[in-house]
Amino acid sequence: MNYCNQCGEELVEGAKFCKHCGTPVVEKEQSPELEQPVEQASNVEGQETVEPVEAEETTVKEEQVTAAQEEPVNPEPGTQEKGGLAAASKKSGQGFKLSKPAILSISIVGALILILFVGFFVASSMASPNKIVEKFEEAMHEKDTDTVADLLSSKSLSLEIDKKSVEGFVEYFNENPSEMDLLIDHLKDQVKQYKENPDFKVDDWYAVNLEKDGKFLVFDNYDITVSPVYFNVYTNYNETEIYLGDEVVATADSDEYYKEIGPFLPGLYSFKAVYKSEYVELTSEVESTNFDPGYTQEVDLYLDGTDVLFELPYYENLENVKLYLNGEDIGVNLVEDNEVGPLLTDGSMTFAYEAEFPFGTVKSEELPIDSGYMYADFKAGDELKQSLQDVIVQFNKEYLAALTTADGSQLTVANETVIDDVVSGAEDDREWGYNYTGKFIGIDFYDNSFEFFNYGDAWTVDVATNTLTEEAIFYDDEEAPALEPTENEITYELTYDEASSAWLVSYVSWGAYYDSDSVTEYREENPETYTSKWANSQKE
Repeated sequence: MNYCNQCGEELVEGAKFCKHCGTPVVEKEQSPELEQPVEQASNVEGQETVEPVEAEETTVKEEQVTAAQEEPVNPEPGTQEKGGLAAASKKSGQGFKLSKPAILSISIVGALILILFVGFFVASSMASPNKIVEKFEEAMHEKDTDTVADLLSSKSLSLEIDKKSVEGFVEYFNENPSEMDLLIDHLKDQVKQYKENPDFKVDDWYAVNLEKDGKFLVFDNYDITVSPVYFNVYTNYNETEIYLGDEVVATADSDEYYKEIGPFLPGLYSFKAVYKSEYVELTSEVESTNFDPGYTQEVDLYLDGTDVLFELPYYENLENVKLYLNGEDIGVNLVEDNEVGPLLTDGSMTFAYEAEFPFGTVKSEELPIDSGYMYADFKAGDELKQSLQDVIVQFNKEYLAALTTADGSQLTVANETVIDDVVSGAEDDREWGYNYTGKFIGIDFYDNSFEFFNYGDAWTVDVATNTLTEEAIFYDDEEAPALEPTENEITYELTYDEASSAWLVSYVSWGAYYDSDSVTEYREENPETYTSKWANSQKE
């Protein structure tokens, strides 16, 4: 019986390798002397010679086993698998297999390792200052306000950064490409500065900077920070609302109003001032930019309005004079306060007066407001004009009758002064032998006359005309000549007589200076001829 000289286990006869440790078996020839005691031991029972042999063999075997256990097994190259795992598996009688839970666990661990590796790579890329600047540049060019708002941050807690608030920021740089280039170059230069000097600190003089801000995992974290800017708005009228876009950001609580507003992101902003009253709306719009965190930008929202002084021709004789602006009564009594504003004085607004007179309601001509001092005369309306024209026409007929008779009772639409003058003139003509013959043809009324006046005791109106007659003058010893047409520029002054509630001619003067482009014509259908009564009586 042979034993393995490596592990000491019994060898299978004829085997070339030890079934226990896999060590190759080396065959040796046995001498007859060794074989004989064995045979004797196996054939003769009870002989004492067997015991020493068995004891000797047992002792040798134990020594071999002990030696095998104490000496390390050093298999030759290429035999470790067979002598290690193979021997172990053969000794246990099973193959080397992994269970399903073990395989699943190994797969999960591998997946986690892969995820961590990819995550590490992505985080490294995201934390890269170059990547942040590139993303910011792309968002700015594409006007992606959502992304720009996500990338920007500020140290000012009161500065709101969202899609709406960055619109002016993005708009300005896209409208000014050269400024966009300077901004991106500035940020890229800061990236370079950080690479060269990890302790690099930015200067606050620039409104937009790339700043290191703590850690993101194991990486340095970078933010694009903006410093807030402020505006100082001014407007000149109380209760003016100041808009930024469509939002009211301030309301004036006094004239000459100033207020600092902010904080805002650097950029382009549109400001608008709106002043509303019951009769006018004034607006002013200004676009302003600010990229200097240390400077408050001035925004002048001056409203081009004027407090206008409306002068009245005779306000002391009226209790109420209404002011009309753009054809509407604004509820102002100019007798109490004749300064109104603010109003536009560029001619885009119009004004007119209206007042109650003893003879009725009269409104002035509607005129454009083109200065801070305006004046208008009261003029008769169409109905009153017609009444005054009728009085003047009747006066001309009665005048010829009184002139040729020296009878003052012929004049029913003239005051006593005029009647006395006409009768006195007729009597003088009769005394000196002057005779008159003529007829009244008609009148051209200048429409832009009919102006009212008040001299403290009565209301008067002047009406300019071109009075048409046919007449002749002759002496007592002459035959009446043929009538000659005449035209005389005459202004008739009419005074309202409150006692009789009638207009009376109070003065007749020569000359009129009015625009003749607009006239109202009156013509007698059957003009009557009048001749001095005394001329006829002298002939008889």
